[in-house]
Amino acid sequence: MAETDGYIRRRADKTLADGTGATNADPGSGRAASSSHPPSDVRMTFTEHLAELRRRLLLAILSVAICSVVGLACYKDVFAFLVHPVETLNAKLEREGIRSPVQPQSKGLTDTFMLVFEASLLTGLLLASPMVVYQLWAFVSPGLYPREKKAITPILAFGILAFIGGAAFAYRMVFPFALEFFVRLDLELHILPQYVMTDYVSFLLLTMTCFGTAFELPLVIAALARLRLVSPSFLAGQWRYCTVAAFVLGSVLTPGPDTISMLLMSGALLLLYALSVAAAWVFYPRREGTPAEGMR
Repeated sequence: MAETDGYIRRRADKTLADGTGATNADPGSGRAASSSHPPSDVRMTFTEHLAELRRRLLLAILSVAICSVVGLACYKDVFAFLVHPVETLNAKLEREGIRSPVQPQSKGLTDTFMLVFEASLLTGLLLASPMVVYQLWAFVSPGLYPREKKAITPILAFGILAFIGGAAFAYRMVFPFALEFFVRLDLELHILPQYVMTDYVSFLLLTMTCFGTAFELPLVIAALARLRLVSPSFLAGQWRYCTVAAFVLGSVLTPGPDTISMLLMSGALLLLYALSVAAAWVFYPRREGTPAEGMR
């Protein structure tokens, strides 16, 4: 035992049978392992843990910095991407004979510069997200059992794609409806729709972030089902409450003058719920054990 003083044991590549509850022997305890494969524990001091964490963080920060420089070099394209919904709405309003198109405004002398800097940083975070996620996983994964790794791996593999899909859905479908509603409300009240660019970008990014996060729901449910923390029968039994919640959230998040935007939002939420139930059916283990208590 004296040899292990001052050490932190990290579980690395522990061999367990799928769900059988087999346990490995503790090194040096004299007990035989239940599994046919011996464990391989990696012992690291607290200082070594900190050094590994620092190395992972430095690599993640370096990747974000490099990608941010790329975003800064393409700041005109990034800015054009941000104002594209406004330009599309302006063209629609001009076809209707409205002579007061939306004009983004700069409130302060340095607002545009800070906006370009923040947009470049966000672009760097987006481009470097695979590397950041990998560094996080490389640091955490040695402490997980194989069953836990199998449950979390789908989230890491498809989580970024799901987030981008949700953000793209918000950018192409949801945000234009919300923008048009607010602009038409200003025009109806004879208010000139000239908005501060920083506020406009914040609202756009918030909408994209919310939808990107919501699109992660099926992956999270799949991981929970794989860990037997939630069952597909429990999820399917809540369809009435989920349907009501989807339409309530749809009406609140898209306060448009027509029902198209509300139905679009509610339909997306119901689709995510259906995909979550399907993911639970696919990943829920059925060969051994019983569902978690209260989730049947």
